[in-house]
Amino acid sequence: MNNLSSLPISRWSKIFTLLIVAFPILDIYAVGVKGISIGSVLLSIALIRVLLSFLKYRHYIKWNPYYGFCIYGVVISLITLLLHNEFSVLEVFVRLTYFLFYILLIFMPSLHDFNIVYAGKIYLRLGLLAGCFLILQYICFWGFGYTLIGLIPGLSLNYSITDYTEWINKYSGMYEIIFRPTSVFPEPAAFAQYMAPLLILTLFTSVGEKRRLILAGFISIVMILSTSTNGIVFSISAWMIYFIYYNYKSIKRKNILTLLFPLITFSIVFFFFVLLTNDNSISNYTARQLNDIFDMNTSASGYIRVLRGFDIYSQLNILEEIFGIGLGTYRSYYAMGSIYVLDGEVEYMSSLSYLFVSTGVIGFLLFIYALFYNSKGKGICSKLLAMWIILVFTSSSLFNSPVYALAYLLILYSDALKINKSVSEVTR
Repeated sequence: MNNLSSLPISRWSKIFTLLIVAFPILDIYAVGVKGISIGSVLLSIALIRVLLSFLKYRHYIKWNPYYGFCIYGVVISLITLLLHNEFSVLEVFVRLTYFLFYILLIFMPSLHDFNIVYAGKIYLRLGLLAGCFLILQYICFWGFGYTLIGLIPGLSLNYSITDYTEWINKYSGMYEIIFRPTSVFPEPAAFAQYMAPLLILTLFTSVGEKRRLILAGFISIVMILSTSTNGIVFSISAWMIYFIYYNYKSIKRKNILTLLFPLITFSIVFFFFVLLTNDNSISNYTARQLNDIFDMNTSASGYIRVLRGFDIYSQLNILEEIFGIGLGTYRSYYAMGSIYVLDGEVEYMSSLSYLFVSTGVIGFLLFIYALFYNSKGKGICSKLLAMWIILVFTSSSLFNSPVYALAYLLILYSDALKINKSVSEVTR
């Protein structure tokens, strides 16, 4: 697999790989039907060719524990529908369709479809462009008083707010309180989530090999400048893991200043941008981070995001807690009055709590087993990506999303990338 970079890449592989890497960005825009994005349509068409190739060249399907998790989720959903005739069949059907789409997207492509070496190059370029655009947003706002929006005007958005103008009107008030750049994404968290797997690739594989530390330092800086709590926590954690792992055996052979260069660079650049802001903005930024962690009163707080789903889970009976209530059924439970939510909003749960509510303890254990099965025996990059999925699941709704699919594919295939020499020294 390490010789994959020397093999020619077909035009098809380039197109499919680009669609996968750009999927989180393409998913922002809808095709006119609520819930269906440009990216999902393009990849659905591309999956037809992947399926034909799969049927032509593969004579058997290698079992993966993830299939067991998916089969379990489907069975529980169908059983729930049979037990509750008044539940929305359409809601469950839509969820199961998404379920099937993402399992095909993750496990059907081979390395001839999803070229991991090309993916690393394209991912790095798109990430750097997104990061540069975020810095440009800072320059425009603090230098010229102009709010630069990264979304494309005129296109329908694949969010609860579908109209671009309506989105601008709603979020323009936010910038009067605190400036939170989003790059080409609709919110800072989405930008940070897209950049996080790239930071892992850059630190622990050959992606950006020649300027690895500089590039990783830049990625960390823009993640923190996005003001996303997830971005701040993860970028700091990734560097701590990197220094512990990298320096475990080689610290005596390396110049400590070289190792600390990214952190020194980050400190200088970060404080430079802080100086461009006024005291009120800094105070508002600090207050927001504290609010995200400790506030229990608003639906936007970290407390609500993490615990809303577990509050629903605690209202289920013992059998439902063990087996789950199925995919796409909790809205019907809410409509019947069988459950209530903290602030009257049922649309948002963290992925971790969603797994517990939808598939119960059994489904959650199956999911975790499959995740570790697919990262077991692989390199540090795959293991860290698996850990990142679990971490981000606790506070974000990422399950069966474009970033989730991208991260899972990287877990499966990142070993085909060369490991950085500095990292490989650790395992000698």
